[in-house]
Amino acid sequence: MNYAPCCNWFFANFIFFCTILSKKYITFAKNAFMEKQKLKQIRKQKGFSQQEMANSICTDVSNYCRKEKGYVGITKQEWRKLATALNVSEEDIYQANESVNNPCFDNSSITNQNVGISAPMLKQLLDYITLLKEENSRLKQEIEKKR
Repeated sequence: MNYAPCCNWFFANFIFFCTILSKKYITFAKNAFMEKQKLKQIRKQKGFSQQEMANSICTDVSNYCRKEKGYVGITKQEWRKLATALNVSEEDIYQANESVNNPCFDNSSITNQNVGISAPMLKQLLDYITLLKEENSRLKQEIEKKR
C-alpha cells in the first residue's frame, strides 16, 4: 500500500505552516532578547574567554553564550559569581532581563501578543490547523478501511 501521496500532502502543508510561524518568530526573537553588553564588554576588557566565564557559573560554554546574548536568563546567584570572577561589582555588569513572553522558553501559548502575529493571520493559521487535523483524521479513517 502506498501512503506517499497522503504523507507528501501532509508534510508540504506542515512545512508551509512552520515557515509562516518561523518568519514571525524570527521577527519576535530579534526584538525580544537583550544582549548583556556590559557583561560582554567587561569580560573582553579583562581578557576572559566565554569558557572561563562558563566555568565560573558551572555551565557549558554554549549555555553561557546564550546567557550573554540574552536568550537565557541569568540568575542572581550567577550574576554574583560572574562579578566575583571578573573582580567587579554586580552593578558594573548587571543588566535586567526584559519582560518578554517567549514561546520557546515558557509555557505560554502562542498568541498575537507574544509573537507579533496579527489577529486575522492568527485566526487563519488556527483555521488551517483545524483543517489539517480534519484531513489527518479523514486520512487515518481511509487507511483503516483499506486494512
